[in-house]
Amino acid sequence: MNIYENRQEFAYDAIKKMILRTELKPNSKVSRIELADELNLGNTPIREAIIRLEKEGLFRIMPQSGTYVSKINISEVEQAFFVRQTLEKIIFEEAFEKITNKHIKELEKKLVIQRLLADTDDKELYLVFDDEFHEYFYNLVDKAYTWKWLDTISIPLKRYRYLKLKTYDFSWHMMLTEHEQIVKALKKKDLVEYKSLLSLHIASLAPDVDLLKEAHPEYFET
Repeated sequence: MNIYENRQEFAYDAIKKMILRTELKPNSKVSRIELADELNLGNTPIREAIIRLEKEGLFRIMPQSGTYVSKINISEVEQAFFVRQTLEKIIFEEAFEKITNKHIKELEKKLVIQRLLADTDDKELYLVFDDEFHEYFYNLVDKAYTWKWLDTISIPLKRYRYLKLKTYDFSWHMMLTEHEQIVKALKKKDLVEYKSLLSLHIASLAPDVDLLKEAHPEYFET
């Protein structure tokens, strides 16, 4: 990857994070010049990043008006959750058949990190490691490309989750406990308990969009 491509990728990642974390708020107008100054980049990587992010549905480019951060589409949030919910039941159950003691030790290491983050209340970083925990199961069953695809279509769901963090005092300890219980069931080779815990965990991730929309109606498409 050359310097130009590095700058493009940096701009893309940085602006995407700003949108996910609502540093760039939904429906706000974006200045390419201000973004270039803030990120210490030229206009070209900023322009290319915005074009990529528009294709992902995070920007609306309106001729004669400007570039705006897209509002959050409720239907897309719910559909992204539906896809993830459906896939994860299959992926996790397939992983049960392939899991080894080595895999379990790796998962336990991830839980130690999650516990530290939950105790320090670093919620944004916790989300990153929460996804990493789930991603591990996809890699375990040779579905890394499926995770990559899922991560892309889950952008509306990620926006919802970050906004929820900003809005409510939310504890991650319950979610962490669910992860720990799932790993314990794997360790015991208890398929019935494992499937039951998995169903409960996935259900607990279901988005309550109406509640968040009530708090921030201006951020959602009507």
